[in-house]
Amino acid sequence: MWSIVFPLGMYGVAGDSLGQADQLPLVAAIGADESWVALVAWLLTFLAMLRHLVRTVLPTGTPWHGAAGAVRDGDL
Repeated sequence: MWSIVFPLGMYGVAGDSLGQADQLPLVAAIGADESWVALVAWLLTFLAMLRHLVRTVLPTGTPWHGAAGAVRDGDL
């Protein structure tokens, strides 16, 4: 998902900069709006990443919860 977020941000910043440099208000407005879209996409992707980390990395209270090849209490 990060490979989608980066081009959105670059498109927004480049459009805004081009619009200001060449005095093209429509291009600057589209670039500024695209920057907000990119910010929302970044936030959603970051929250999804945090959710994934919490669900997969942090312990859930049960040891060896689904790790491949892990020794469980009943296996000994």
